[in-house]
Amino acid sequence: MPGLKIKDAKQKNLWLEETPLPHGFVNMPIYTYLDYSIDDDVSYNGCTYVKSTSSLRHPDNANYSDFWWVANFVREPLSLALNIPAREMAAADFRAVYHYADAYVSREFEGAGFA
Repeated sequence: MPGLKIKDAKQKNLWLEETPLPHGFVNMPIYTYLDYSIDDDVSYNGCTYVKSTSSLRHPDNANYSDFWWVANFVREPLSLALNIPAREMAAADFRAVYHYADAYVSREFEGAGFA
């Protein structure tokens, strides 16, 4: 099958330069339904299918097997930084450690305080 032939391709490439789409491109969300819940924008809860499948995957620690070294690496520093008892941190699953790390980043780098 022959390649796509574009009339005056050289001139068009000169005109477009580094931008392959005319007049640039703006990423815009396309909403196909109305859901005024904040969950629609910031979590999996806005889509019934995604919510149901992610709720099955998230608690399964086997999904994080390739990344456990990260959780193990940050347990002690997070325990000290967040004043979490070492026993509690040692018992935390991957998701819990992830949430502790997220809280730490929020506090230290984004200025968000928490109790």
